[in-house]
Amino acid sequence: AVVSTQSTGFYKTLKRYENDSSAGAVLFAVCRGKLAEGVDLSDGRSRGVIVVGIPYSYLGDPLIAMKMQYMDRKKLGGRAWYQQTAFRAINQAVGRAIRHSNDYGAVILLDERFAAAKHLLSAWILGQLTVVSKFGESVKTTAQFFKRQQSYSSIFNRKQGHATPVDWADLPILTKGIELVGVLLHVVLSLIGWFIRGILFLFNIKKHNPS
Repeated sequence: AVVSTQSTGFYKTLKRYENDSSAGAVLFAVCRGKLAEGVDLSDGRSRGVIVVGIPYSYLGDPLIAMKMQYMDRKKLGGRAWYQQTAFRAINQAVGRAIRHSNDYGAVILLDERFAAAKHLLSAWILGQLTVVSKFGESVKTTAQFFKRQQSYSSIFNRKQGHATPVDWADLPILTKGIELVGVLLHVVLSLIGWFIRGILFLFNIKKHNPS
């Protein structure tokens, strides 16, 4: 989904999505942006967050460099502060989909560096974290997670007096949906890579052929 930078535009798009009878949607956002902090996407509004990479700030920014130099004189240290700010943004982003005690959603962190710095993630994530190295494993683990959650939801609804039976025939659709997300991410990352290469190519041409 593509939404306006205005908050009213976002909520209009969200309302249109909620009224749509289609299977779902993918919302792209950036860490530290409006949609990654302070937005409530509880329950059926969102059942998963996928974080691609770690949102480290640009080291060439003079303000970041000055802040790191300042923190080097403190107990924490510049590098530790730099890493913590990135993971603070991640913890904010993944929290958009889990908003209350009965809510659930899959959090997928796509970067091998997370395995070495997982201690910086929120405690509620660490308690259920599973590290996988192959795409097939991630699909299987995610499908099993949703199968369990649907079962829990069915039991909870029965206790509330309105049973909602779970149809396990829908599970292959879920698996296909996760595979589709993986393909979409691959396409998006490839496009970003080609865009960056194009910018660098044009920059080099301009550098070697000044007007």
